[in-house]
Amino acid sequence: MANTKNKNNDDEQILNPEQLPGLIETLLTPLDNDTIEDEKLEETIFRNVLFVTKIFKNAIANNILKYEDIKQQEAMAPSAKKKRKKMNKRDLINAKYVKEQYKSFIGILLEWLSLPSSSYVSFQVLALNTLLEMTRRFSEENIFDNSLFSRIVRNMVVSSNFSAELAVTFLQEYVNKYGDVAYYTFKNLKALVTENVKGYENKKINEINAAIVARNAYNLLSRMSMPMNEELLFKSFVGSNPVLVENDEEEGNNNDISSSSSSESDDNGNEDDSDDDDDEDDSDDDESNTTTNIKRPKWASISSHKKEYSKTWCGLLRLPLSDKIYRAILKKLPGQIIPYMVNPILLSDFLTASCDKGGEAGLLALSGMYQLIAKHNFDYPSFYNKIYAMITPDLFYAQYRSHFFQKLALFMTSSRLPLSTVASFSKRLARLSLNGPPSGALFALPLIFNMFKRHPKCIIMIHRDDKKGDDDNSSGSNSNLVDENIFADPFKSNENDPGKTNAINSSLWEIEALQKHPNPSVSTLAKSFNLSFSKKPYNMNNFCSSTYKDMFDRQINRRINKEPAINFKEPEGLFTDSKYFKNGFSF
Repeated sequence: MANTKNKNNDDEQILNPEQLPGLIETLLTPLDNDTIEDEKLEETIFRNVLFVTKIFKNAIANNILKYEDIKQQEAMAPSAKKKRKKMNKRDLINAKYVKEQYKSFIGILLEWLSLPSSSYVSFQVLALNTLLEMTRRFSEENIFDNSLFSRIVRNMVVSSNFSAELAVTFLQEYVNKYGDVAYYTFKNLKALVTENVKGYENKKINEINAAIVARNAYNLLSRMSMPMNEELLFKSFVGSNPVLVENDEEEGNNNDISSSSSSESDDNGNEDDSDDDDDEDDSDDDESNTTTNIKRPKWASISSHKKEYSKTWCGLLRLPLSDKIYRAILKKLPGQIIPYMVNPILLSDFLTASCDKGGEAGLLALSGMYQLIAKHNFDYPSFYNKIYAMITPDLFYAQYRSHFFQKLALFMTSSRLPLSTVASFSKRLARLSLNGPPSGALFALPLIFNMFKRHPKCIIMIHRDDKKGDDDNSSGSNSNLVDENIFADPFKSNENDPGKTNAINSSLWEIEALQKHPNPSVSTLAKSFNLSFSKKPYNMNNFCSSTYKDMFDRQINRRINKEPAINFKEPEGLFTDSKYFKNGFSF
């Protein structure tokens, strides 16, 4: 019993608010030193953080620290808007003292988030966990403290020391587990990105700082769950129940779901609906039927998440992006970003600019652009012109050639393409196959075959006879004209507009040349054009990623029905009795 009493007395002594200045002062040590090598000092600092947190939680429980200003008090849920007991003068002085110490404590922890990640990763993670725990100050009123949370997000994203460990902790332990944390992360990222876009475009923020914000925002945004699991979407970090299943008569008596359910709060807890012009009918997400009402707050609504998600991405794409992030975004657009955008057409400028750049950016932007055209009615008349211009000799050696080949095979599946376009693509692919690597020819030939299957009128390019007017040109005097007609190719190889190449009037003589290719796979595919086109179309997935290694492995592992003959006559030994052997070594 004595030990228990002593322990309780120690806790009471530790939780004395008068000790706050001394405890908080030790937390300045990491800010004043590049690193801390003393393990005991590090343990002391960590322990002091826990002690200070306990003191403030005790003050919160006693209603001393809950509300820093009047605006936060006004943001309380209606059920909590009751007159608080008047505090005497001494209590007011104590409350003011605790609040001042609390602001110092929060300010230090926010600076900890920007400590050098090479030396202070554990301090960053501890600061994040402690700060997020303090956002639960209003959990009894079901209020999400976005005032503090927005400062946490800001300090992480603008920091050049935003470590991977800090990002993983934030995402796995909070953002991807709680619907309200995910929503307010989207919201604060959107506000921060928009602010930096304006500052960067007005030259008030330099390119380096804007690039840091873009990198950190991308690292968070690209790893956030979208769409969020329904069960996790309803889960609240502050512990509120986001869904009410009531009838219409009882709905009016249950309007204190949470602060984030009744209104969308800004940094001070005020209502902010200025961004909700396109939030017309969320009834599909927020209500089920007339008998049972399912009322969701904004942070538990999928449509609200999508809206903030869309605006954040649109802002991020206007910031200066590194080449690595730029390419990563282009890869993610078709499958991970565009399907969850409220209005994907807003990405058209970014994708159009990427296509105009050409190179790897242009190759990667094609699938996103095609998705806008095919699924969202985006009008981009020069789409196939851009693709045609990208088919160059360098394409067969590009790093992303397999990605481009897959998309090109998809783009050419349309049966509504003009014959001139189909003929131009076929002719250019066949021409490049002559000088390109065998892996390029292994892709081009099946694609040409499939295009001709869908557009039978183009088959004339294979069976065309250029000896026009044989009867008229049968005389010997016109024999030179016949030769010119045979060997003149009307195809304009330097023209990048597929509608102006005159390929439809040409012939695919390249196919016949490829039938004599030294690689047996290429020559076999080229000979398939001599047969009727009754064969099923090729599966292009088998050819898009062909490389020298794949071709070599296929030949090495190819089944041999009959062993090839090495010698005409089996030798009886290494040296045979022959006059050539004797004469050659005779002395």
